[in-house]
Amino acid sequence: MSTTALLVPARTKKTS
Repeated sequence: MSTTALLVPARTKKTS
């Protein structure tokens, strides 16, 4: 639940 919400934005920022 909380892990997914933190992994989603963290992954998008890494790709950017």
